[in-house]
Amino acid sequence: MVTGRLPYSVDSVPIEDWASDYLRGDQPLKEIVDPTLDSFEEGKLESIGEVIISCVHPNPEQRPTMREVTARLKEITGIIPDAAAPKPSPLWWAELEIAAADGS
Repeated sequence: MVTGRLPYSVDSVPIEDWASDYLRGDQPLKEIVDPTLDSFEEGKLESIGEVIISCVHPNPEQRPTMREVTARLKEITGIIPDAAAPKPSPLWWAELEIAAADGS
């Protein structure tokens, strides 16, 4: 959601490999953000990064449930369900794929 990249692509590195340097703190986390986002708060980004790290924990038993993830993301972002609906454009996924390809 934050990067604008698809989770996988035949031609590119898996997103978890690409993002690992940022999540470990080797690279600034703000550089992972999709440049087409209108705005973001770095404080919220750090909190979202913590959620991401918990979701990819090596031990599946230590990963949060989707219910826990959505609750935490709602808490961090303050987004209500109606505001979280995807764009109604039928080309939304194509636009996302193009934006992800341009950003790599």
